[in-house]
Amino acid sequence: MGRTHWSGPLLSDEGAQGGAAAGMHIDATAGEGDMVTVFDDFNGVMPTTEFGAASAADGTVNIWEENGWVMTDIGTPATDEVGMNDPADVDQWYPSCIRIAPSTVEDEGGNMQLDHINSSAVGSYTGSGTNDLTFHRREFPHLWIPETAAGVTAIDNTIWTFGCRVGLRADITTTGSGAWDSKAFIGWSVAGEAAIMTLGTGVLAVAAAADQLLGFHFPEDGSIDGISQRVGTTAYVEGTNFTELVPAGGVDGTTANGAVTAGDTMWFDLALRMTVTDWSETSNGATEFFHRRVPALNPGKPGQPGEKLPPWQKHGTALLNQVPLHTVSLVPTIEVINGPTADVDGVVYLDWWSFGCSRVSR
Repeated sequence: MGRTHWSGPLLSDEGAQGGAAAGMHIDATAGEGDMVTVFDDFNGVMPTTEFGAASAADGTVNIWEENGWVMTDIGTPATDEVGMNDPADVDQWYPSCIRIAPSTVEDEGGNMQLDHINSSAVGSYTGSGTNDLTFHRREFPHLWIPETAAGVTAIDNTIWTFGCRVGLRADITTTGSGAWDSKAFIGWSVAGEAAIMTLGTGVLAVAAAADQLLGFHFPEDGSIDGISQRVGTTAYVEGTNFTELVPAGGVDGTTANGAVTAGDTMWFDLALRMTVTDWSETSNGATEFFHRRVPALNPGKPGQPGEKLPPWQKHGTALLNQVPLHTVSLVPTIEVINGPTADVDGVVYLDWWSFGCSRVSR
């Protein structure tokens, strides 16, 4: 939405609900849109919690698991942790962000999946359906890509979207060049697939043919790749099941990339749009990717904040016929693994995310 000088409430016009909703707040027309819209700005506070130290298995309460996440150590990390707006975070605190710190051990980290059926969750489940979220204390709005099990309606002729703002900060506990050498993934992955990257290299390594990824990969070389994968064991080929959006070194927190000080957090807006034609066929649609770097604000400049961001860039390569299809749901997944030295080489911040899919009623 662009700038406007209008200062009153946003009201529906005479066309809303055929005229019946004229004068009502514009929210009343949300259901008339062709896309289901899900957005989370990660406000509120969630305490910083280690991935494996507190879980339902050892009888302690992991507040993140109580709220729908499945937390899994990748390797044998030390102090891999996640928090949301927790001022106790020692390396950096940003409001309205989830912060994921991988480990203080080289090439170790954690995986977190927002599983709508979290068997590890602590607490009293009172819902009647497998997708009921009533027992959660804080819902994390999201969409999952459904499984192909009996009774699940096909998602033929639908559109799916995912967008997020991600911050990458290198050289957390050491003074260095700001070069990113950790590795991360954010997007959708098969529920229960808790190790999607190779520890030492960060290369995507989903083992089974039926496992797929859809989202964004941040390799050790400081690039950003868009991923849309139909078969888990197929080798990654540029233009087939992945495409490079930002070249190597593009996420490094260096002055050459616009950082004020080496090691500054570098922020990127990332989005994808997947158009599904026939979910079960090999000719099944296309995935397009969009991105932009988010420059730092200059508080001393008149009109700040509010400076117009650079335009989104639509990536020139669409990945064809790589729509995921699985007997298990694909759920929102974040995985972060440390770099090659025994300190915290990099931290990932998630400022917001959005999901969308075309309404089944259309």
